[in-house]
This record gives sequence, C-alpha cells and structure tokens, in this order.
Amino acid sequence: MRKTSSFGDLAQQLIDVWISQEHAKDPASLYSPIRPQLAVNMILAVVEKAGDPVSGFEVRFVDRYKVPTSLADLQFPLGEEFDFDLHPLSSPIANTFSTRRPTLFSDRAMIGNLNFDIDLVVVPKRKAAKSSDWCVVFMAIKSILRRPEAWKDLDDVDLSILQLLREGFLTREIGERLRKSPRTVEHRLERLKALLGARTLHDLAVRSL
Repeated sequence: MRKTSSFGDLAQQLIDVWISQEHAKDPASLYSPIRPQLAVNMILAVVEKAGDPVSGFEVRFVDRYKVPTSLADLQFPLGEEFDFDLHPLSSPIANTFSTRRPTLFSDRAMIGNLNFDIDLVVVPKRKAAKSSDWCVVFMAIKSILRRPEAWKDLDDVDLSILQLLREGFLTREIGERLRKSPRTVEHRLERLKALLGARTLHDLAVRSL
C-alpha cells in the first residue's frame, strides 16, 4: 500500500514548490512531488484558459476521485467544462487567476442535487502568457451526499428525531426524550426514510446532514 498524506500537508508542499519554482514551465513541475502521495478521495487537475476575457475554461484531470460510490458519472465538481459565472467553485479559481497567488478554500458546495464537503487549493502559473494560462487545482472531497428534497415536509418532531438519530440514540431512547411511544417514533422513522430515500437508519442519519 502506498503512503498517503493529509490534504494540509500536501497543500503546503504544493505551495512550497510554487514558491521555489518561479519559472515553472508546466503544471506537472508543480504537482509531480505530491502526486505519489494522493489518497483515493483526492483530485488533481489543471484548469486551462486561453487569453482574455475570463472564459473558455477547461479542466484536464491528472488524478480523479476513486472512492467507491453509487452516484453515477461522478468525476469532479468542476466537470470537464464549466461556467465561471455560475459554478460554486469558480470564485477561488477566478481569484487565483486574478491575483497570481495560491488560494485556499474549505466549504460545502452544492452542485446539482449533491452536497460536497471540500478542501481546495489552487496554485497558478506565476506569470500569465497572452496565448494561454493555467492553474493547478488540488482537492480533497471529505463527503458527498445527495441533497434532501423533502425538508419542507418535515415538522418539529421529525427534525428532533433526526437530530437525536444523528447523535446515536436508539428508537426507544428517542421516544423517551421526546415523550413519544417507540411505535410513534418507528412510524416517523419509516416515513422519513421514504421521504429522504434512505434504506437504513444509518443511511437516514447520513442523508439528513
């Protein structure tokens, strides 16, 4: 099994290489030192653009997300091409192209019907050329969850049950805390599973995040 490192350590290595290589000729000269240390939840890509204005961006993948998932066609939250005005991750990337300085980003990004918990660092080419420009995007995806569509159908009891479920309480214990019978809690949990498309209580707890 190959040795992997944390996102923080690899992000710092990437920035250190960027600092030391003022005249890096290509993206590979920046990301090559960290590539052998990537974990399966990490993504390495190059975002390229040609000239001005800020348009025509394309993503070239170096390493893709490899965590097993049932989510179809999951590749990268940027996609192969993306709209810089609308995409949730456009701001740190646009900022990097503008300032010519590395940008760090950590947040939850909603893309389509999925929530991504993301750590991201973007490292630019030090000096932009008129003909082409690029930046290295290094990302760790901490979790991917489908966005619940049924929150409007949940009442105060539902929300309380979900909170206690996420805290690890059993059905009987939830009932005791909410002064509801175990049977009532069970019925509520079955309804919540149907609403959120969950198969098990564990799946329900995760989908409710």
